[in-house]
Amino acid sequence: AEPEPFLEMLKSHAGQIQAALPRTFDLDRMIRLATTEFRLQPKLKECVPASVFGAVVQASALALDFSLRHCFLVPYKRSRNAG
Repeated sequence: AEPEPFLEMLKSHAGQIQAALPRTFDLDRMIRLATTEFRLQPKLKECVPASVFGAVVQASALALDFSLRHCFLVPYKRSRNAG
């Protein structure tokens, strides 16, 4: 049940994801794959939601498939002093 807010965010911004996806990619599949990646990496819950969403849109625009391991959602921490 933990990735539900993330799933809801993806669904509520589905238009942005769809606009980025190539015609050969299915929106529902991309949302399912992104949600699975989110579930597999619990530290993503600590990230700024907009940054995770941005990574999904970027992967969509580049036609990268999470299930084929073309890309990964990787959480990282950034120092508050970093530019």
